[in-house]
This record gives sequence, C-alpha cells and structure tokens, in this order.
Amino acid sequence: MIDMLALLGCGLAWGATPTVVKFAGRAGVQVLAFSGLQALVAGVVLGALVLFRGRRIPLNRAHLRYCAFAGIAGMGLPNALLFMGMRHVPAGLFGLMAPLSPILTTLGLAAMGVETVTRRVWLGSAVAFLGIALAMAPGASLPAPEALPWAAALMLVPACYAAANIVGTVGRPAGTDSITLAAGTLLACAGALLPLALLFGQFAAPPGAWVQAAPWVLVQGGLQATAFLLYFGLLGRRGGVFTSQVGYIITLAGLAWGVALFGERHGWLTLPAVALVLLGLWLVTVRK
Repeated sequence: MIDMLALLGCGLAWGATPTVVKFAGRAGVQVLAFSGLQALVAGVVLGALVLFRGRRIPLNRAHLRYCAFAGIAGMGLPNALLFMGMRHVPAGLFGLMAPLSPILTTLGLAAMGVETVTRRVWLGSAVAFLGIALAMAPGASLPAPEALPWAAALMLVPACYAAANIVGTVGRPAGTDSITLAAGTLLACAGALLPLALLFGQFAAPPGAWVQAAPWVLVQGGLQATAFLLYFGLLGRRGGVFTSQVGYIITLAGLAWGVALFGERHGWLTLPAVALVLLGLWLVTVRK
C-alpha cells in the first residue's frame, strides 16, 4: 500500500508540472530564469538531504560529466521547451506525451544492444505513437491548428528524458546512490541555465511578475524534489517494471490538473487517444 501511494504521489507531482509551468508563464517570467530557479530549489532540497545523510556530491570528472549531460539535456532543455510550449497548448496534452519517455528509452537501449525488443514492444510503441497523433488531430486536445507546431515541439521533451535515461543506464558512475546523482543533476541544470538567463536579460521582468511567479518557482522546485525522492525510492524497493507504471498516472493526472485548474475541455477524440497511449505503454512495460 505504501508503494502504491508513493507511485500515486510521484505521478501526481510530475503530472502537475505542465500546470505549474502554465501559471508561471501567465505571470510573465522568462523561460530560462524560471527553469533555472526551480532546478536550483529542487537541487538545494535534495543536496541538503544528501548532507543530512552524511554524504557529499562527488566532484570528479566522471560525476561532473554525467550530471552535466543529465542536467542540461535531461532537464534544462526539456524544461525550457515545456515552458515555451505550455503557452500555446493545453496542459493536459503533455500528459499524453509523457509515456513516450519510457517507450523511447526502451527502443534506445535496444538499439545499443542493452535491451531486447520483442514484437510486443514494437506493437506497443506504434500504438502509443498512434494515440499521440490522434490527440493532435482536429476534435481532440489541440485548441486550434496553429498550435500543432508547438505540440510537435513538445514531443522533444520526452525524447530528452529518454536520452538522459539511456545515459543514466549505460554511463552512470559506479558507487553513487541515486539521490546524490539527482541532486547533482538538478544543481548542474541550475548552473547551466541561470548564467544564460542573466546573459540574455531574462531576469528583467517587472517586479510584480516575480512576486506572482515566486510561489510557482517554489512549488515546482518542491514537486521536482518530491518526485525524485519517491521515484528513486521506488526504484530501489520495487525495481524498474513497477516504477515505470508512473507513466499511467502522469497521463491521467496531467489531463485532470488541466481540467480542474484551467477548465480545459478536450474533444471526443481525446478518450480513444488516451486509451491508445495507455495501451501502448502497457504493451511496452508489461513483463511475463
């Protein structure tokens, strides 16, 4: 029961991310500034936990290289894309795209010879992609055809997550626990994005905008830290197969948050699109 609640909490936290990003965007803050600050908040929270446990974040070349790639390609770039895209598409649409991450991870590891791809996995991948394509069709989740390029760009977000997952599988530094790597990854993301935000003047928003956005920075940082704690705890106790089921909750939670907080209304094609995405995810992650 505890692990089921942890899985639910993790999915709700990650499923809420597009909604929080949408609120911050309405306040008028810029992409790099928000992304860097929320990563800093989450990194400081997890870093404090690492120190509390009597450990430290290693600073050798292998760890710095891993954290830099995971922080920039796995967090900084997708967070920036998500922040920009949420200004043009419903928050619930990204929930339908989130399951692409474990699917693309499985296919990428198969291409490297780490995983074996069965016919079931290929079928599941095709079904999930069909569901996402259906979600972008007229009568589904997009408010207008003009938003289609932004929806297509958002597909790069789970692709970035998958790239980070693959590097984490084949290039993870030995002898370091997951929470320490997560803290290092978040701090590396903040260290890359915040100087860029200063360079491009993205902190120049009106003071009122930052007053409105500050709570959302803290909320998103807390959500990131909480999701990482729950996710890595589940990985350690139950393994990857059980933990991968968080994709179902992210999909449903993303749609539910958008409806509850923004009054988003999806077309009749959204229901079969959700069914196809969840069926595809099940086919890819289920084990005999």
